[in-house]
Amino acid sequence: MIWLLQLLEESNKKDNYMKYILLNIAVFLLLVSFNCSPTSPTPIKDVELTVSDVSCTEAWLHLTVNNLSRNTQVQLVRNSNIVNTFDINSSDTTIYDDSLSSNKTYSYQVVELQNGMTAAKSEIIAAKTMDTTSSNFTWQTYILGDGNSSTINDVAIVNDTLAYAVGAIYYKDSTEQFDPLPYNLIVWDGKNWSLKKATVNFRGSKVTSSIEGIFIFSNTDIWLMATDPILGDGINWIDYDIRNIIGNNSITISKCWGKNNNNIFFIGNLGNIVHYYNDTWQKIESGTTLNITDVYGSPNSSDIYASLYNTSSSLAGHDLLKITNNNRVYNLTTPNNLYEASSLWVDNKDILFIVGSGLFRKAYGNWKEINEFKMKSLTGIKANGLNDIFVIGSTRSGHFNGKTWTIYNGLNFTSGLYYSIDFKNNMVIIAGYYGTRAIITVGIR
Repeated sequence: MIWLLQLLEESNKKDNYMKYILLNIAVFLLLVSFNCSPTSPTPIKDVELTVSDVSCTEAWLHLTVNNLSRNTQVQLVRNSNIVNTFDINSSDTTIYDDSLSSNKTYSYQVVELQNGMTAAKSEIIAAKTMDTTSSNFTWQTYILGDGNSSTINDVAIVNDTLAYAVGAIYYKDSTEQFDPLPYNLIVWDGKNWSLKKATVNFRGSKVTSSIEGIFIFSNTDIWLMATDPILGDGINWIDYDIRNIIGNNSITISKCWGKNNNNIFFIGNLGNIVHYYNDTWQKIESGTTLNITDVYGSPNSSDIYASLYNTSSSLAGHDLLKITNNNRVYNLTTPNNLYEASSLWVDNKDILFIVGSGLFRKAYGNWKEINEFKMKSLTGIKANGLNDIFVIGSTRSGHFNGKTWTIYNGLNFTSGLYYSIDFKNNMVIIAGYYGTRAIITVGIR
């Protein structure tokens, strides 16, 4: 480049044309020199912070620290203010922050300290809390059946103009005798319930029996559980003789949950778990003979969870099972005062709620009992999200809007019980029995 500068100096003494050529050469050589210079390697981040989940008042953050030191402390900085300082002993840590405001964006950063000095900082990230939902529902109740222990065992919402309930509804005939074949399928059209009979061919005979559970993939892809799994379109039904298929006469099925219509987990009494996958049926060893009451899967992982009805002190702490993607079953540790588990729900980020002898939440390894339902007998839970949760029970039912619980005292009564629930968008349906008759209550928000 020095010789080019000398030529430029000489060109000042000559013509402008030569000067123009030399300037273009100089620019070209400068560009080439910059492009050919070695690039700096991208530095490895020592501290990385990401958002795992948020509710209306809480945030769960995931911290990754590379080259972890034994004397590592971190400071959590929220909106430029230090809110916590703590030691870490793992390269992956969940940080929990609460007492936040709903529908608000927060900035977070983590500062790594070694021997009291700043060693590294994470990038600043944003976490927006959820907004609250309304707990204002309008209720309408329907009483079905003439008696004979009529009941609704399960409900499923498709949309605001189509829902199903299953159970056994008995009516008397013209001679005042109860029809032995119950109405076992009740269909909601947005205004009224109509009673139907789902009849199957079982081992050469037509059977219309009480139905325990229902799970819907679409209005023409409906699974019913009545000892056997039953598949239908609302009119025609196919019974899968599960005891013959598996070769085990002790198997009974009461509920199911599936990611899609070719990957379904069925549960029932005496610890029965059956997996339907790629048109094959497989019995899964659960390790228990207790009744399995409910099953629910995590939308963002392959894990499936099942709750147990457990009143045995010898099995205390094992009211919850996890089924992994290789169909292995594990007992999960639960709070000591969860001595029975009726139902459960899992949100998109593996935060789990379970009801039974109270309401309990497990979030990233930590259990918390919800005080509003402490020592209350609960029978069901469904939710649209962490800010829209509904629970029912024998003495208390309520809705969580993300910040506070609204208790509906009118949904509990001494002569009956709600123990089935579905909740979708702005509709909730709860059902059970009232005296010797069936009861269904529809709530619209």
